[in-house]
Amino acid sequence: MVDIDGEKVAFVVALGEALGFGLVLWRFMAVIIVKMVGFTVAAGGCSQFLGLDDLQ
Repeated sequence: MVDIDGEKVAFVVALGEALGFGLVLWRFMAVIIVKMVGFTVAAGGCSQFLGLDDLQ
C-alpha cells in the first residue's frame, strides 16, 4: 500500500510540475506570439506609411 501511495504522490507531483511547466511554456509562447503579431502589424503599418506595399 505504501508503494501505491508513493506512486500516487509522485504522479500528482509530476502532473503538477507538468501543468506548471505547461503554463509557463504557454505564457512564454503567448508572449512570443503577441510580440510577433505586434511586430508584423507595426512593420505592415510602416510599409503602408512608406508606400512599400506596391513592391509586394
